[in-house]
Amino acid sequence: MNLTTKQQIRVDIISKYLGGGLHYEDACNALEISERQFRRIVKAFREDGIQSVFHGNKKRTPCNKISSGLRFKIINLYRDRYFGLNLVHFIEKLKECDELEKISSYSTIRNILLSSCLISPQVKRSRKSRPMRKRYEKEGIMVQIDGSHHRWFSHKLPHCLTLAMDDATGKILGAKFTKTETTFASMEVVKKIIEKHGTFQILYSDNAGIYGGGKRSGFSNMNRAMRELDIIPIQANSPQAKGRVERAFRTLQSRLISELRLNKIENCEEANRFLEDVYIDKFNAQFAVEPESKETAYKPLSGKVDLNETFTVRTPRVVQSGEILSIDGNYLLLDHGFSESLFKKQVEVRKYPNGDTRVFYHGKELEWKHYERGVSAA
Repeated sequence: MNLTTKQQIRVDIISKYLGGGLHYEDACNALEISERQFRRIVKAFREDGIQSVFHGNKKRTPCNKISSGLRFKIINLYRDRYFGLNLVHFIEKLKECDELEKISSYSTIRNILLSSCLISPQVKRSRKSRPMRKRYEKEGIMVQIDGSHHRWFSHKLPHCLTLAMDDATGKILGAKFTKTETTFASMEVVKKIIEKHGTFQILYSDNAGIYGGGKRSGFSNMNRAMRELDIIPIQANSPQAKGRVERAFRTLQSRLISELRLNKIENCEEANRFLEDVYIDKFNAQFAVEPESKETAYKPLSGKVDLNETFTVRTPRVVQSGEILSIDGNYLLLDHGFSESLFKKQVEVRKYPNGDTRVFYHGKELEWKHYERGVSAA
């Protein structure tokens, strides 16, 4: 029977005490225990001998120990099917999809995967403390919007997910996958929110150009559309300022990528259908919170507002000689029917999500056709 150093010292001290060679106070001090505890272990030593210094559970199998079969099943499931999922997501999938006879705790699953070298221990970095801004009390006061470029699809180039969420509840109100972050993608997300819920009060975004940052400081078509709808556009000065939508992206980059892979989705069209039909409702049911007030700040859209016209990309252009417009490397020949030329006059070119292009001059739409330089207009 092998004894540890601590156990051997305990046996020696108790033996000396029982042999009369050591006073009980000196024995208590040597073992650093109370008199009551010393009497208890002396009594156990008299009854069971050296066996009493061993823990009572020695050589017993813990009642909560998982079987080797279940252990291998968990390892194989993570390695073959659920690789890349975070631990909480993986445990949810085990409970949701596979009928295991026993679902272990988070720490047990983590230790199993760590010992199998399927995951690596994460080192938490110290972060600068920032006060958390209190949520608005009603739905429909503030909507946070942002785009995240990431490898959302397996073995694909990065795509952009444009996401809008309510500040009061953390609900995802709209989301859309596109190849890059575009004005039309943001407009479509906001348009669907207004069509479903009504107009809100504040659109909170970052300083990206589509929201009026950088070279577009002071103007963007997105901000122009918001002002037409009496929605206040605000640009945050740091990612931490719009922390809720940033944290939502962190969750989605951990979970949504795995959900897309498990459902064998590898393009924007299928992913957008999956978001609308399945995932947004599932995300909101799991992560959204109840607002402080049950009242809503959404307002019905006025019947006079045409969202199809509001959510357009509008660009001012000066008419060139010969009634020619130049835009995006293309030339348009205007057919306006005015008695006077529009040379050096400013017109407005509107582009629509469906690809249509229309030209307006003081609110009147002008006809046009494509024109190639060097080719006679006749």
